[in-house]
Amino acid sequence: MPPKLKLFDEPINWTYETKYLGLILNDNMTFEPHFKEIMNKYWTKHFPLIELLGKKSKLSLKNRIFIYKTYLRPMLTYACAIWGSAANNHINALHKDSRTKFSE
Repeated sequence: MPPKLKLFDEPINWTYETKYLGLILNDNMTFEPHFKEIMNKYWTKHFPLIELLGKKSKLSLKNRIFIYKTYLRPMLTYACAIWGSAANNHINALHKDSRTKFSE
């Protein structure tokens, strides 16, 4: 059990996971909860754009790549300097799930 901490005579509750500046940190620093959240957020934003980003889209390849790079990729790479040292299985899953194929 962690020590009881107080701030201004008020007890501080212990948590095993917290969100700080959009990054979910857990007690083991595995970043697993963070990866789960960003993949959920990615797919929530990606599904409505499938028609715009797909092969049958009337948008040019350049515009489809622009949408991906400016709207979707930042969700995946936010705070990567911090979670970049996470286990390879988390990072590989992120890469595998986030691949968007572009072609003319």
